[in-house]
Amino acid sequence: MKKIINIASIILSLIALIGLSTSCKKSNESEINPFNPAEIDLQIVSADVEYQAIGGVGTIKMNSSDFTISCEESWLTAKKVGDKIEVTVTPNESPELRTALLLIKELDGKSGVSGTQRVSISQFGTRNIMDASPIFMALVGGKVSYDISQVVDPITVTLPDGADQWIKYTIHDGILEIEVLPSGKDRKGTINVSAGVMKLAIPVTQQLQYADLIGDYNAHYWLEIDWTERNKTWTLSPLVENESFILSGFGLDLIVNYDPATRTMTIPCGTHDLKTNPSGYFLAAWVGFEFGSGSLWGHGDFYFEAPLNTDSDTPQFHFVFKTKGKKYTIKIDGKETEVFPKGMIIWSNDGQLKLADKDTQLFDLTLTKK
Repeated sequence: MKKIINIASIILSLIALIGLSTSCKKSNESEINPFNPAEIDLQIVSADVEYQAIGGVGTIKMNSSDFTISCEESWLTAKKVGDKIEVTVTPNESPELRTALLLIKELDGKSGVSGTQRVSISQFGTRNIMDASPIFMALVGGKVSYDISQVVDPITVTLPDGADQWIKYTIHDGILEIEVLPSGKDRKGTINVSAGVMKLAIPVTQQLQYADLIGDYNAHYWLEIDWTERNKTWTLSPLVENESFILSGFGLDLIVNYDPATRTMTIPCGTHDLKTNPSGYFLAAWVGFEFGSGSLWGHGDFYFEAPLNTDSDTPQFHFVFKTKGKKYTIKIDGKETEVFPKGMIIWSNDGQLKLADKDTQLFDLTLTKK
């Protein structure tokens, strides 16, 4: 009796080793369909019934070729080849186990009893789980971390051509860290991450944001008195996020409105209600003495507008005169003529603001971020 037990143990061990050496599990008829009546002629000889997440191809062998097959699951296809069935399973990108029922119907049993064999085929879920949220980054750059502690298979990160010059990555302690380097212009790219059956694409968008505009600028303009070219350091400070800034450097601090949708700055004419404003002064559009007149106007319908210069390698804004509808006119040769001022001046009923260390009258202002 002991000898019989030893032989049985050896046989079971050999069967287990054979099963481990295959990519999918084989089963005999009783394991596949234990409730199948033994009296039908169509029988299963062997079958591959378990598949890994990556998918694959397996075989079901029958004792006859007189049968038809059907399966309703789209991830499994079955093809009849003689007395065999070739099973193809697509990759399972979900972490969940999934199963499919394959129906093998006998055409004409010799015993006169016709029946259907039912084969349950299962596929394991992926072992690799990772969030792939898109990256939106300001021009100043920064870092984003992804948890890859649930990614079991070796991970591969691929960058598009040229992106390795501005996208860097490191893998350590279950973390994939992406670094986007600083830029002066908008740019886009895609990071491809793969591990086993998992294939992910992470879009990267780096574009100008409110925070990118805060800081020092070179203010380039002209003084009308002798048309002296000026380059001064002015500063944009935050006021209301995504709405406005304070521009310091001119004769008084100016409110600069900002539209993030169009990436346009506007400086309205009129009074700027700031504590740094000298009482009674306002910003006015200034024609200058080109037409023999020092005409100016601080009307609320007038403003200076500057869209982002997308051709510049750093944020740059050139301000031009705009009107909401009211025309800016002066008399030229006795006739009211519409003009488009290039100058700004800080003015009051008492005249131009005079400050020893600052210019309070300028023409053709361009701000370029340092």
